[in-house]
Amino acid sequence: MLNELNVSVIAQGRNGLEAVEIAREHKPDIIFLDINMPIKNGIDAANDIGEMGDEAPSIVFCTAYEQFAIEAFKTHASDYLVKPVQKSDIDRAVTKTLSVSRLQRQELISQGSTHRSVTINVDGITKNIDSGEIVYFSTVEKSVFAGLASGKQVIVDTTLKYIESEYADSFIRLHRSTLANIDRMEAIFKNDDGSISVMLEGCNEIFTVSRRHLKQVKECFQN
Repeated sequence: MLNELNVSVIAQGRNGLEAVEIAREHKPDIIFLDINMPIKNGIDAANDIGEMGDEAPSIVFCTAYEQFAIEAFKTHASDYLVKPVQKSDIDRAVTKTLSVSRLQRQELISQGSTHRSVTINVDGITKNIDSGEIVYFSTVEKSVFAGLASGKQVIVDTTLKYIESEYADSFIRLHRSTLANIDRMEAIFKNDDGSISVMLEGCNEIFTVSRRHLKQVKECFQN
């Protein structure tokens, strides 16, 4: 698929250790990593590659393991693709990844932040809003709302599926109708009826977590 997209494949490795060696020797623009690899897994390899500083390539995970997405993005990965992937998925990942320079990526790593602008349409006006200022996205009767740190709630012209796909490093799905800012996860607790809810920093509302997404949400509170 990379060849069909005119992406030059300059090296391939058989395990995580070779991935790190390839990064240091060839200094490619992007490295595609799996999670489960011999000798050194993808997460450890990504962390080692990140130590290359401003020479570190972008990392795109391409794996069958959905549950490691949060941990993967903590390594400052540019994208996380779940197999089976289509050529369009690869094309989108490459385009998005190359739009961020190595200097910008290193700046994010050094600042310990993955905040970036989220492009949304509000009242017919396209705006770039820092992801850290958006507490959550939710749908009500087919309308999508963004809950801002200021307490304001605005209708946005987008879908939760698009936000989840394009900004997976910043937002996690709690429920089919709700995405939450990962950095604003404040508390998780069990209700009297056995259901699970979370509290988000900067918001008085309580959000229910569906069983389907509970495991990934819990991972946000493990570090």
